[in-house]
Amino acid sequence: NLTHIGLFQNHEANIFLDEKDDFKLINELEKYAGGLFKIAKNPDWETAKEEYKKHKESTNIVTDEPNYWILKINHGNSKDNEWENVKKGVLAIGWGNTLDPTKVSLEELKKDLHEVHKNDKKYTVNKLNGWAKTILTFAKEIKINDKVIICDGYNETGEEVHVFGVAKVTGNYLFDVKSTWVWKNKIGADIKSIDKKIKIDILRKLFNMGTLMGTLHGTLKGKKIDKSLFDNFSKMIKKETGESIEF
Repeated sequence: NLTHIGLFQNHEANIFLDEKDDFKLINELEKYAGGLFKIAKNPDWETAKEEYKKHKESTNIVTDEPNYWILKINHGNSKDNEWENVKKGVLAIGWGNTLDPTKVSLEELKKDLHEVHKNDKKYTVNKLNGWAKTILTFAKEIKINDKVIICDGYNETGEEVHVFGVAKVTGNYLFDVKSTWVWKNKIGADIKSIDKKIKIDILRKLFNMGTLMGTLHGTLKGKKIDKSLFDNFSKMIKKETGESIEF
């Protein structure tokens, strides 16, 4: 029993899994497993708890200050999207990589994507290389407690943008080779649904971006997305839809 209660209070605990909690369990196991070797050598539970506290403080799994992101979940320039899957509690991106990005280099991931899409001439070398960089960023830089705006991308045309929701990251990256849907790169999250169309000019002004077509953004025009932008986004959503998206 590797839950906190099981390890440190010597109580039995029952674990019930659903789609979202699969990721939470994986994250919990990852957080606690690092201290098991010290704990196993020391039967004194009070000392063991102190050892675990030191281990927890030394890890980078949970960051005190969240980062802020914008994630586009529609397919390319189309309006087809993965909201029905994402809203169950899973942030995700696709592109068909067959390698776990946490275990390979950027160059290896580029080669993987080139091989996967070698017969599809519409994807340029630069596009495939860009996908590889985005996958690595998604897998290695998004951390627990980060907050994510989930929406459609937008270009020079159109009048509205579909804003699906916001997320607070609760799990670490998982390369889901058994995924029942196309996107295998996943991160568990608490999702607050908005599911509303917002006038495009409002988002252009808020993001200071005439177009927003990339899949994942941690910066806008070279400036890191910060809490003030997220707070302004929250206020805008409250004004336009009446929805509160505070976590």
